[in-house]
Amino acid sequence: MRKVVSPVFQPIVDARTGAVSHYEALARTRGVRSGHVKLLQLGEEFGFIDLIDFEVLRHVFRLLRDRPYVRVAVNVSVLTIEESCNELLSLVFKNMDLAHQVVFEITETAQINDMPRIQQFVAAVRLLNAKVAIDDFGDGYFTAPLVREIQPEYLKLSGDLVARLCSSGEILPIRDLARSFGGELIAEHVDSEEKLARLRELRVGLVQGFHVGPILEELPDLQESRQLALGVARIGL
Repeated sequence: MRKVVSPVFQPIVDARTGAVSHYEALARTRGVRSGHVKLLQLGEEFGFIDLIDFEVLRHVFRLLRDRPYVRVAVNVSVLTIEESCNELLSLVFKNMDLAHQVVFEITETAQINDMPRIQQFVAAVRLLNAKVAIDDFGDGYFTAPLVREIQPEYLKLSGDLVARLCSSGEILPIRDLARSFGGELIAEHVDSEEKLARLRELRVGLVQGFHVGPILEELPDLQESRQLALGVARIGL
């Protein structure tokens, strides 16, 4: 899998200051344009999504060895947690000195069938001061009651939900949901100045998308992250 999959990185930015909060590691296939989309779909359909999740996480841990103050979000499928939780936690605990730099984004492309296993995973990584996010909220299987059970540090709003919220302005129920457990909202797919300005009006704290931060082939170190943050601030954030 290492020869097939490697991550790229996109910054998640504070909408108020332009500072980079952390980066998301996005799985990509080597030498195949847009092949990652099909690979991820096949991984979940045929039961090898855990191999993809493990390889991205291993890659991130290797990079974090030389970047002690950079944080990275890594996608972890519900299927990976439910079916390979012991192996996943083994990998995390073998790198326990780096876990505080990781945000585990639980993807909601599959329905949760074993909530106790999900809670076991969440509790274990939090023992190491890792953070947890729910990815693409609004498009998948996670409901508000499920989110309250997990109580993620970050609730990531899907691109479609962000577009609807920017149009309707009806963000109060989602903001109250996050506040009920002390979580912070992240708006995905922020691709225009108009959308960014609207999200600021709606008091969404963190944003991600091509308008506020490009996809990077390499994970920056702390100094590069600060320079990137300054660059983002100069373009209007």
